[in-house]
Amino acid sequence: MMLLKNLSEEKPEVLEPLAKYSVDILSKKYFSHYWHENATKMLINLFKKNKEIIPKDLQDNIDNILEEEHRHNVTKYLSSLNDDINSQ
Repeated sequence: MMLLKNLSEEKPEVLEPLAKYSVDILSKKYFSHYWHENATKMLINLFKKNKEIIPKDLQDNIDNILEEEHRHNVTKYLSSLNDDINSQ
């Protein structure tokens, strides 16, 4: 996931097809906090480039994760992603 996050910093348009899987990517709640941190940063980079690719059900997914999640880094980046989505 870190490689994808790093690629999204340089060439987010290359990873736009992954946006449709963002709900699945973030739903891996038993993965390490590094997975969630890097996945969320990757999605932030993708959505900054093109907000039109944000899936409709992503907001509900983020809200559900934020209710259950207690790891600071995960909630910090998910809240940032949430703010980006709501600012459109």
